[in-house]
Amino acid sequence: PGARAACIPGCGYAKELLDWKPDLIHSQCEFSSFLIAGKIASKLEIPIVHTYHTVYEDYTHYFCPVKPWGRQAAALFSRLILDKTERVIAPTDKVKRLLEGYGVTRPIDVIPTGIRTREFLPESWQQVHMERSGIRKRFGIGEDQTVLLSLGRLAREKNLEEVITSFGQMHRRDMELLIVGDGPYRKELEELASKQDGHERIHFAGMVSPQEVPAWYHAGDLFVCASNSETQGITYLEALSSGLPVICRKDLCVEGIVRDRENGYRYETPKELQDYCRLLADDGVMRNLMSAEAVRTGLEYDAKRFGEKVMEVY
Repeated sequence: PGARAACIPGCGYAKELLDWKPDLIHSQCEFSSFLIAGKIASKLEIPIVHTYHTVYEDYTHYFCPVKPWGRQAAALFSRLILDKTERVIAPTDKVKRLLEGYGVTRPIDVIPTGIRTREFLPESWQQVHMERSGIRKRFGIGEDQTVLLSLGRLAREKNLEEVITSFGQMHRRDMELLIVGDGPYRKELEELASKQDGHERIHFAGMVSPQEVPAWYHAGDLFVCASNSETQGITYLEALSSGLPVICRKDLCVEGIVRDRENGYRYETPKELQDYCRLLADDGVMRNLMSAEAVRTGLEYDAKRFGEKVMEVY
């Protein structure tokens, strides 16, 4: 809901940009807006810098039942687009290696995407308490409960079923699972949740507005994610900036961001996911220390630092 397609290349906005005569153009999407970027770059003879955000081969199940064919299609598509650019920005080494494997020959700069950390840093403990209390009361969650928070799009590639089944297998009456977001896989996930032990402690909040997102992070105690289809995972940075230790699937995209025993844990098996959740639920001192380190990590990815690095590419 609320998604909008970019304007077509011949619209008035494109003409305004042509009249403005920029020195370069930075595109963020491989589809409709890239058509406009290409037209402007061609007319003005200026370079295109492009940020590649999405690992398309992880989404090919939507249109191609055979995974190798889907990967080949993703590689061909990526080469065709990026050959029209001057430089490429990848948010992680994982994406850079992927593009090099696709045969992309353009220079690739690795710049982790920045976030506005001030939006997620709690202004005061009073603010956090009010946000936590309001959201928890809505779902009947007590203040003494440990809330595992999952926030993002509810789609098959996010592997949320692993989080849900692991929660059910822990048999912990002092834990609640709060799932924030919506998407095409919600019905199946709700059905799976209804079959778990402690299903009454699994809550689906649905879609929330961007302005409300920080408050939902503040309502949680631990951020959990089983996805391995992320290019970087902005939600990890948002959770860390909000002071939540992160427990996530071990993946190249979180190397250097989620640091074991410092601001969270990276797991490889569902049993490890459960063990780490139990460990941090039972040890409040460790959880608080990790929370402080999480905030420090988030500050490393502030939008201002990101902007300075992108300016170097320009």
